[in-house]
Amino acid sequence: ACGVSAAVAYYNNVACINFARGKPISAAFYLQKALEENRKAIESVRVKDADPLSTQPLYTLGGDKHHELMFSLGISQLHAGQPTKAFDCLTEAAQRLHNNPVLWLKLAECCIQCHKPSNHVDFDMGKRRQDMVQKVIGNGKHRKIILCSALNKDNRYHVDSLSYAIPQPTLEFAMLCLKNALYTLPEEVSTPATISIPASPPSTVTSTVPSGIQSSMGSLSSPANIL
Repeated sequence: ACGVSAAVAYYNNVACINFARGKPISAAFYLQKALEENRKAIESVRVKDADPLSTQPLYTLGGDKHHELMFSLGISQLHAGQPTKAFDCLTEAAQRLHNNPVLWLKLAECCIQCHKPSNHVDFDMGKRRQDMVQKVIGNGKHRKIILCSALNKDNRYHVDSLSYAIPQPTLEFAMLCLKNALYTLPEEVSTPATISIPASPPSTVTSTVPSGIQSSMGSLSSPANIL
């Protein structure tokens, strides 16, 4: 048969409902069910043949949603606070969905979260106020305050022992992912636009989201990208 399996569509839709309700762990569970059903559906139509090029009929190729489901599973795991697992899923999804800027953006987010899950400590100015001041010079009105050059003093990050043979959730790889996300954006989105400020505020408020970004947002709910 051609098209998406009914079981795959069912588990995917249940995952979308759970994700929309703010339950990414439950969404990941049902997406794994969808992946299993997708595997069974593909294996059921494969031809028993020694030739690897003829193991699957051509009309069934469009029904394999493995990479789309892996993309959705990666997004769910990222929202569930599991950036390492999400990175592996999104890396596999990139084999087919490499032209999706959202995928590269989420891959970069996985790398950043693996390096530092939260920057709340850096911006807690009540506790960091003294750490921000490096030195005070002079007295009275001539007093000058020298601030630190960085909010974060953590310099433990190093890449000496990392291998570049396979993708790893490093900050360097995050930079490459962000570049890919920029390059894969539609031309009307990636080109800087001139913004003019009106003399008086408009009477009605209209959406200022570029059409390309709207299409990217809309693609998250399309069948091609599942979530």
